[in-house]
Amino acid sequence: MNALIRNRRSAGWNLIEIIVAVAIGAALAAAGVVVYQGEAQKAAVAKAKDFISQVETKKQQLVADVAAGDPNVTADIPTLASQIKVQGKNLTGVATQDATLLGFKALKYGNFDTVDTATGRVTPETQAAWVQLNNGHYIYQNGDFGTSAPY
Repeated sequence: MNALIRNRRSAGWNLIEIIVAVAIGAALAAAGVVVYQGEAQKAAVAKAKDFISQVETKKQQLVADVAAGDPNVTADIPTLASQIKVQGKNLTGVATQDATLLGFKALKYGNFDTVDTATGRVTPETQAAWVQLNNGHYIYQNGDFGTSAPY
């Protein structure tokens, strides 16, 4: 009789064992999804900050070149965008196209400092670059400004 019970018992899993195994697997999968989403969000924020940093640096360079009297330089968005490479491709300067290329919901390049060529005086920009992530959050310079646009 003991041999019959032992053989029957080792033939497979009972329902309780299957339910416990599925529950453990589901808990591990749920934890993994949460961790993945958090890491994906961190990567998107880092990418947005890097993009904004590149834009603001290029703006300053272009304005400095114009202020120095370089006749071959214009401080405009298409010139700025052409100097930023993403995955080997130049940006277009059209915010909607560039946002799609970069994987953002939206972006703005902001505006440039203005230079009075007669006096060399620079008036600071009034709008800096910003990015809207796919989750709706806006990244502006080094901060996260929630779900409302900076300007």
